[in-house]
Amino acid sequence: MKCTDNYTESVHMDERSELRRKVRRVLGREIPEAVWSNPQVQEIIDECLDPESDHDEAVDLLVEIVEDRIQLVEEGVAEVLGGARVTRKGSSRQHKNEGGKLEADSFISTKTTAMLQAMSEFFTGLAHQHPQVVQFRKEVLGGRLLSPDEAHALVASYAARVLSVEQFAEWDIPMIGHRAEILDKPDAPPFNAVDHRLTISVDPPGITKTVRYANAREGDQDTRCIVQNGAVVPIFTRLPIESHGNHIYPSWLWPGSVVDNLYELSEELANTFDWPSSAMDEFGRPRNEAASWFVLTGEAPEVRPLDARWITKGGSEYLNPQWRIQLTVPPWLPEVEVSRAYRLMQQQILEGRNRLPDPKTLEVARFVWEQQRRNGYERPHWTEFFEQWREQYPGAPIKSYNNFRTICMRGVEAVAELNFSWPRPDETTMFDE
Repeated sequence: MKCTDNYTESVHMDERSELRRKVRRVLGREIPEAVWSNPQVQEIIDECLDPESDHDEAVDLLVEIVEDRIQLVEEGVAEVLGGARVTRKGSSRQHKNEGGKLEADSFISTKTTAMLQAMSEFFTGLAHQHPQVVQFRKEVLGGRLLSPDEAHALVASYAARVLSVEQFAEWDIPMIGHRAEILDKPDAPPFNAVDHRLTISVDPPGITKTVRYANAREGDQDTRCIVQNGAVVPIFTRLPIESHGNHIYPSWLWPGSVVDNLYELSEELANTFDWPSSAMDEFGRPRNEAASWFVLTGEAPEVRPLDARWITKGGSEYLNPQWRIQLTVPPWLPEVEVSRAYRLMQQQILEGRNRLPDPKTLEVARFVWEQQRRNGYERPHWTEFFEQWREQYPGAPIKSYNNFRTICMRGVEAVAELNFSWPRPDETTMFDE
């Protein structure tokens, strides 16, 4: 008996060695021992050697899995030695929670870089001559550009965040060099975003005014508001509180104020000239700081017509979100650079090589899901699924229920991994024996 066992084991080892040589020939490369001894790979090897399984199907699966794992090993080495320049946020699992952005210099050529630099200079010239920029600088800045400190002082000013350009002119308040103080707290409860009153002191010229933001009757002095589609645009609140030296940006902003007009103009400029994307507050107040800074100081940002990022879509407590790749590119960008960007972003989301399984694999998974739905999501044994498949698809033979289960699990893994997955420890129980 012992000799027979030794003989059987020897034959088994020979079969595994021959299978390894076969896979190596198909791939045209050596197979690292760490890849070949992987438990998942060993499971598929057993399937290949099972006389009741579909040998060709199992071998195709083995080749695919081995190839993917070799690529993972090589990518790991490349990462250590210095890989593509991608904005990373920790491990790949963290990517799946946070998303990310691909830096343009990781996929564009020197020709594209030169084009972007030329575009930046060309757009800067157009922006300086933009009629609304010229008008804003004339009315607000006195026809000149501001120093960085003057720019921060203006954006942080309580007066510039409350009063309109017309009120500045009416009360002889200089746009640059004034000091403003709120004599009551604008955020103190109760706070009504469509009907609010505050008292502000401004020096020079040394005045104190009580102003109101509301849709008041005509002739109500020192009261104003912005109305769109018949409704009062509410005061913007919960803005980020920013500190720039001695200047602190408040967390609120009255619509129609000097700073609000600046932000409106900055949004239009950013969209027109492909400047860095806007930041939005909780209620949608556009705050394109790069464009605002240009209007005030004349310092223009570089154009950003290229935007490559991966983000989540949907999701809930029950389901993890789906992933989407977003590419915004100008029509002149070479196709090869777009493809390179897409591949780099795929690598941040998908583990291993991105290759959809055989259609039969997905058809089997779809069939199992369909049967579960028709049976009230009860979980019959795999033999029942297998017999139902044979009865419904006699022209698509599968040798055994074990082989059927292997094929199905490949499809389940592909669909769940690339789309929705259940964030629970028992996420695979619906496919247990």
